[in-house]
Amino acid sequence: MIFCCLMVLYSCSSHRTNTEHTDYSRLVSGLRETASGYERQVRAYRDSIVMMKGLMEKSVNVVDSVSHLETSYARSEAAVRDGKLHHSIENKDSVPA
Repeated sequence: MIFCCLMVLYSCSSHRTNTEHTDYSRLVSGLRETASGYERQVRAYRDSIVMMKGLMEKSVNVVDSVSHLETSYARSEAAVRDGKLHHSIENKDSVPA
């Protein structure tokens, strides 16, 4: 008897179905707005290296065991000690513009 009552109550109950409708046009509009925001954030970077022709310089030094050469851009020292050639070269910290 209880079973029959439960069956009657269950069959009379209303079934709810979800009829929520998604507004895709609003969703697409929101995505386009977001994408255009990202496009506006793109930054252009440019190369900061500038190629310039340097001064044409030449320096020559002929000696037996020690040499010192210098231009507007660098300095160099060389020496023969104990039968071996020792050499150093360094760029100057500033160059003529």
